[in-house]
Amino acid sequence: MDFAALIGKVAGLVTQGARGDAALRQKGRGGVPPRPAA
Repeated sequence: MDFAALIGKVAGLVTQGARGDAALRQKGRGGVPPRPAA
C-alpha cells in the first residue's frame, strides 16, 4: 500500500469535505439550521 498516496487522498477528501460543509452552511441546507459536522 502506498501510504503517501493514501495520506494525499485523505487530505484531499478532508479539504473537499470542509469546502462542501462551508457551502452547505452558507446555503442553510434549504431552510434546515446548519449543524456542525459529526
